[in-house]
Amino acid sequence: MNGRAARGLPASAVSSAAVLSGGLAVGLGAVQSVWTHDTFGHLAQGRAIAAHGGPGLPDPFSFWRETPQPWVDYEWGSDLLTWWLYAAGGWNALVAVAMMLAAAGAAGVIALTGRRASAGTPGISGVDVRSSAAVIAALFTVVAMPAMRFRLTARPHLVAAPFAVLYLAVLSSDRAFSDRRRALRSCALLGVLHVVWANLHGSHLLGIALASIAALCAWPDRARAQRLGALVLALVAASCVSPWGPAMLVESIQHTLDPRFRDAMPEWHALGTLWPSWSAVYPFLLAPLLLWLAPDALRAAGPRRVFMATALFVTVAALRSLRFVPEMLVLSAPALGLELAARGASFSPKKALVALGLAVVSSAASVPLLAAEVPYGTGVDVDRMPAEAAAYLERELPDARVLARNEVGWYLEFAAPRTRVLVDGRLPFFGPAFLTEANGAFDVEGQLAMIVDAYGVDTVLLDHTQAGQATALAALSGDPAWARSWVDAHHAVYTRRLPRSDLDALPASYDPTPILEADDVLAERLRRGVEALGPSPDAQVFAAFVRSMLRLRPLARQGGWGGYRPPRTLAETAALTLARSELQQTLRRAPVPSVLAHAALAAAMACALDDAEARLADARALGESRETLFAAEELHLRRGEVGAVAAFLQSSAGVPEAAGDPWLG
Repeated sequence: MNGRAARGLPASAVSSAAVLSGGLAVGLGAVQSVWTHDTFGHLAQGRAIAAHGGPGLPDPFSFWRETPQPWVDYEWGSDLLTWWLYAAGGWNALVAVAMMLAAAGAAGVIALTGRRASAGTPGISGVDVRSSAAVIAALFTVVAMPAMRFRLTARPHLVAAPFAVLYLAVLSSDRAFSDRRRALRSCALLGVLHVVWANLHGSHLLGIALASIAALCAWPDRARAQRLGALVLALVAASCVSPWGPAMLVESIQHTLDPRFRDAMPEWHALGTLWPSWSAVYPFLLAPLLLWLAPDALRAAGPRRVFMATALFVTVAALRSLRFVPEMLVLSAPALGLELAARGASFSPKKALVALGLAVVSSAASVPLLAAEVPYGTGVDVDRMPAEAAAYLERELPDARVLARNEVGWYLEFAAPRTRVLVDGRLPFFGPAFLTEANGAFDVEGQLAMIVDAYGVDTVLLDHTQAGQATALAALSGDPAWARSWVDAHHAVYTRRLPRSDLDALPASYDPTPILEADDVLAERLRRGVEALGPSPDAQVFAAFVRSMLRLRPLARQGGWGGYRPPRTLAETAALTLARSELQQTLRRAPVPSVLAHAALAAAMACALDDAEARLADARALGESRETLFAAEELHLRRGEVGAVAAFLQSSAGVPEAAGDPWLG
C-alpha cells in the first residue's frame, strides 16, 4: 500500500480522523454544568490565594482550631488558575477549558498510538497497521466516554491525562534515552513539566509512576534502564519544587496510599461501589481483554511493553479506586490499539470512517441512558447545592460558625465566604479521623452535641431529605436551644444565635403527620411559618408542601392515620385541586417518598387514577411504606377491584402490627 490506504485517501487522513473522533467524543463528555462541590471549593481556595497575593496563607476557612493553621494546598496552582479563569469568563469558561483538557488527553493518546505503530516498532509494520492502530485506540476511547463522564467535571484532575500523554510520548521514544546527551535533554524537559504538574495537582504522582514503569520495561537494556531510573529520581526532586518544599509530595502520597484516606472520601472508594452502572461495568469488561493481550505485549520490546504495563497499572488503580477510571480508559487505549493491530485487526479507510462516525454518534447519544446522572449542560447547576441557604447565611448570619457535611463546607466557602465552617473536603488538611468525626455528627447518636460543645458550633446546615442526617435533624428539632431560621426544598439552618420563631412550628422534613394532626392553634402557627419562609424558589417549594397538607387536613381521618375521606363540598373539592397542584410543585424539586405517596392519595381522592398510579409507582421505586401499601388499596377500591382489597385485608389480619390500624377500620 506504498503510503496510501486506498483510493487515494492517505493513511494519515484516517489517523487524523481517529484523533479528531476521540478528541470530539471525550470533549463532548465534558460538556456538563459546573455541579460538583469540589469545583466550588477550588474556586474559594483560588479566590483566597489571589486575595493573599500568592500561596502560603494560613487556613482562612475553618474554625476547628483556635488559631488558623498552616495550610498546604497541593493544588494551589490550579486553584489560582481556576479562579482567574472564572473571574475572567464565568462558568462557561470553566466548562470550555474542561472540554479542551478532556479532548487533549484523548486526542493525544490516539495520535501517540498511531506514531508508535510504525515500521520500526517490533511486531508492528506497515502504514495500514499504523492507521488501524489509531482507529482501534479511538474506538475504545470513544466508546468509553459515557463510562468516564462522571469524572469529566471542571476540576483540576483533568490535567492528568494531557500530562500523562506527554510523558508517555517521551518515555516510549526509542531516541529520547538512546544516549546520555538525549537522556539529559529528556530529563530536563520532563523535569520542567513535572514542576508545573506538581504545583497543579496531586496526580503528578502518575508521572513518577509512568517513568518507573518505563525504567522497568527497559530491561535488559541496562543503560536505558539506568537513564530512566535517574529520571525517576529527578521527577521526585521536581515534586519538591513548591512553596512548601516536599510537603506537597508527602501529602499526595499519603492521600493516594493511606487506606484511611480512601475510606473517608467516596471518590476514592473501590470501583465495585458503582456497580451496576456503566462506569463500573465497562472497566470490568475491559480488564480481561487487557489480560489476554498482556503476555505478548510484555514479551515484546519498546512501546508495546511500556503501553501494556501502563495499561495494567492504571487498571489496577481504577479497580482499587473509582477516581482513576478516566486514566484507565484513556491510557489503556495505546496498548489495545497496538496489540489488536499486531494481531491483524485492520480497517479500510471507508470502514474506519464509518466506524468512527457511528461510535461518536452512539457514544454521545447514549449519555442519557448510560450516564443519566450527569446530563449535558453548560453554565452552573446549583440544584444539588444549598444555594438559598448559603445566601441566607451570607446575608443574615455572616459571622456564623457553621457545621455542615464536609462536601457542603466547600460550597459554603464559595457562596458564603464571610461565614466559617468546621470542616470541608480538604482531607489531607483535616485528616481522615477528624473528617469522620465531624461527619458523624449527622448520623451518630449523641455526636452532634459533642461536636457543638467541643468546637463552639453555633449554626448547623443540613439536608432534611437525607436519611443519613435524620439523627441530627431530630436532635436539633427537639432542642429548644436551637432555632430553625431557614428551611427550603432540601436544606434547613438551625442556629443558637437567634430566638425561636414560627418557623419552628413547621415540620422538620416532608413528614405530613405534624400538619395533619395539628389543632387549630398550631395550624395558624403553621400558616405564619409558611409566610415567614420568604419568596425564594426553593423556600416556596417547601411552603407549597405545607400549604397542600393544610388543605388536606380537614379530609384526614384521625390525623391522616386513617387515610383521607372524599371531599363533600365544592370548597373541599377546590381545596383538593389546589393541594394537588402544590404537591406537584413540590415534586418537581423534591420527589421524596412521603410527598409522592400523598400525591398519589390526593389523586385517588380526585379520581385521577392514572396519575395516582404513576405517583404510587414512583414512590414504591424508592421503597415501600405504610402510605404506599394503603394507597394501592385505595386505588383498588376506586377501580372496583374489591377482590384485591379483600385479599389484602385477609392477609393483614395475620399481621400483629395491623391490629387496630385506623386505616383498616
